[in-house]
Amino acid sequence: MSEESRARDKHLSPSVVFVRRLLDKQACKAILACSLTTAFLGGPLWSLLDIPDDPGLHVLDAISCLILVIFAIEIIANSIASLDYRLSFFFWMDILGTLSMLFEVSFLLGDLAEVDAVVLRSARAAKLGARVGRLLKVLKYIQGFASFLTAPMISVKNISAGVQECEGAQLLAHRLTSTIATRVSMVTILMVVFVPLLEMPLFPTSDKSLELWADNLERAYFMDQHRIGNSSNFQEAVRRIMVFYVNDRYHPFEMQGFPSSLELDGVSYQIPGQAMLQKGEPKRKRNIVKYFVSTCQVIRRDCDHDSKPYIRFDFTAANQLEAGLDIFLIMFIIGVMIFMTFDTRKVLDNLLVQPLENMLSHLRMHAQAVLRTLDPNSDAETDDAGGTELETLSRSLRKLSRITQIATGRNMMHERSIQNTDAEGKGVLVDLIGVKVITEETEPFPSSLCEASDENEQWVQTWDFDLLAFSDIGLLRFVKHMFFSSQFGLAPHFAKQLVFQNFIKQVHAGYNDVPYHCYAHACDVLHTVYRFMCLSFAGQWMSKMDQYGLLIAAYCHDLGHFGKSNAFLVETDHPLAIRYNDRSPLENMHAAKLFKLCQQPETNIFGNCAKDDARECRKVCVATILDTDNAKHFAMVKDMTQIHELTEHICAKQALAEGDALEPAYKSDVLVANKLPLLGMLLHLADVSNPLKPFQICHAWAWRVLEEYFAQGDEEKELGLPVGMLNDRNKINRPGSQHGFVNFLVAPLMMSAANLFPVFTELYVQMCANLREWRNIWIEDARPTKEEIAKKDADVRKIRDISEHLQKRRQTGKELTNDLDPRSPSQSSSRSSVMSSGRTSTRPSLMSNAASRHSRQSTNSV
Repeated sequence: MSEESRARDKHLSPSVVFVRRLLDKQACKAILACSLTTAFLGGPLWSLLDIPDDPGLHVLDAISCLILVIFAIEIIANSIASLDYRLSFFFWMDILGTLSMLFEVSFLLGDLAEVDAVVLRSARAAKLGARVGRLLKVLKYIQGFASFLTAPMISVKNISAGVQECEGAQLLAHRLTSTIATRVSMVTILMVVFVPLLEMPLFPTSDKSLELWADNLERAYFMDQHRIGNSSNFQEAVRRIMVFYVNDRYHPFEMQGFPSSLELDGVSYQIPGQAMLQKGEPKRKRNIVKYFVSTCQVIRRDCDHDSKPYIRFDFTAANQLEAGLDIFLIMFIIGVMIFMTFDTRKVLDNLLVQPLENMLSHLRMHAQAVLRTLDPNSDAETDDAGGTELETLSRSLRKLSRITQIATGRNMMHERSIQNTDAEGKGVLVDLIGVKVITEETEPFPSSLCEASDENEQWVQTWDFDLLAFSDIGLLRFVKHMFFSSQFGLAPHFAKQLVFQNFIKQVHAGYNDVPYHCYAHACDVLHTVYRFMCLSFAGQWMSKMDQYGLLIAAYCHDLGHFGKSNAFLVETDHPLAIRYNDRSPLENMHAAKLFKLCQQPETNIFGNCAKDDARECRKVCVATILDTDNAKHFAMVKDMTQIHELTEHICAKQALAEGDALEPAYKSDVLVANKLPLLGMLLHLADVSNPLKPFQICHAWAWRVLEEYFAQGDEEKELGLPVGMLNDRNKINRPGSQHGFVNFLVAPLMMSAANLFPVFTELYVQMCANLREWRNIWIEDARPTKEEIAKKDADVRKIRDISEHLQKRRQTGKELTNDLDPRSPSQSSSRSSVMSSGRTSTRPSLMSNAASRHSRQSTNSV
């Protein structure tokens, strides 16, 4: 025995080791292979050679019983030797193959001697189906064959520094070969074995003569008994049946119940003819088939009780042909399985093994270096890790690298990474997000893995809900509906209706008449947050205070906004900037105005709840409103990405969940454990969600944003201040600015949101469609050069690739990799593909959301 086998077995019990060694012996394998071959070919060979029943049938029964016992012992031995075998696919396959041997034993289920046509068809169908059990046993030997093909290629090679080259690629290829070949073999078996079952009703139903000849003979016998017509009707009928089957593979050889001398009511009749059909009986009773007369027209002793006259047919030649075809079919199936195994192995070797071998060998060397760095006392070089262990180590190292990169990320970018970015993109990064551009060497901003989605139902449960089309009265009615009648309408639990109506009026009056940060924007963000809550089944992981506080924060998040940015307030030493020490002055003002209203009894929307509940609501409101500051954008993306990295496998499993089910681990370890940061992320995403809406709505809000920026730019010019890159109406290209806004700000956050909330995937798809539309409008408006178009197309292509990956993840649960990161301009610009210049109007269909069917009961479940 090899040293590897001893090392493998040293922790096993003696009985398991003994059974494993027994199964590994060549003699045992030979016995099992011979048994399986005999099980396949024994019965057909007996039939093909026409071996007589005595003693052939007894010998075949003895062999079949022995094989049945051997198969049963094999199942028991494999169950002892391997825990993985028990109740596995191959376990049930072996059970089926063993039970199929019952059809080969004549005194069990294999006795088909002298049966009628109906029983014959049923028995043949049963035997054909049972044969699948034995064919399935061949699949287990396919794995051994794959091992034989793989064995010469799995070797250990010495490389520099004495490190062994990893066998992970070969082992992986072996497993893939076995798995794919097994499934191909299954398809082959099902096609070749079960398809003929559809033809079973055609035989012998298609040959009605077998049944009609018996009735024809009875009719001729009746005519001779009554002296009707020619006196030799019966003899003529016998001659006709013998001539009819002279060229067929089956023929009558005997008939009974038509005596030559017949006495009825004292009258004697001579009806010769039965002796004419007396040929030799077949050697095997399985080749005999009886066909009885349906109705006796001549009442005689042979028609007493259940006994009727019959004809016996010899099916020896037909069964020999069937046996030969069975042998050919079995050999053909096995040949196909072996061929597919060899072909699969060859393809995998060319496409996977050779390149993967090189990659894994380098990975192992780097992994050992990392282990030595983290733990100098570890003996990494002697770690004889298998393929699966190396894959696990590789994943762990990648995760550690990503987590380290995220943890050290800062809100800054090197000038090289944005040197190819246009003015609109730089404006988003520098002015809107507050990125610091540095010239010294530093690590690039960390990449993130994320996704997005969308759904709809009716009225407010749709992304086509355009609040810009509403009048002021319509907006007020919408707000009342959201807080009183919607799925999360919890206002009656916290405030009296009259008090809340007063609050709504005061908030409406508190929003200024500016192009973007107006009352309609507050209602739009409120609706978007509400949709996010529906899609994420907020009733299952948010408390009532969380739900109510988040909706109030969405409604008041820009209360008192006067159309200027935080950077402008700081630059002009505005009183708000002085008051809040230049830290989110606008957001602090919005939260302060909200709770100033709540200090008045007539507008205190927390007046009906307990003090602790009101404090919890305030905590949610303040934290989430402050999170809407765009200067905190990159920090939020970093935090969301780190949450996802630490719970990646849980989110991937949730991505495959259907309906309104939340995986327990996803609910507790992802949502509840990170509740407050997630609430802030939802509100911030809703605040910049214009690119996630249908393009008509997206376009309208984008133009309003730009008008507000331009108004600030005009004032900056008047004051002699530097004009922001997005604020100069004479220099900025409107469609081009939206490209930068989506590419640098919305897309990374949307990916983060979708990684944590897989149901948001369709929102990312819509954002991708809008980005393509902005690109087409920009081409028509700016008349750019081919190089400029190529840069834009590279970004669009990047977002589109991510969109496709996100949709696939919903189907497969497979996570994205870091090379699909929309935030990296250098990566985006490195991929250029000139897209069609024609404007596309295609927009992804809005899917119905199961969350909308989620009743208010789930809202109150927390």
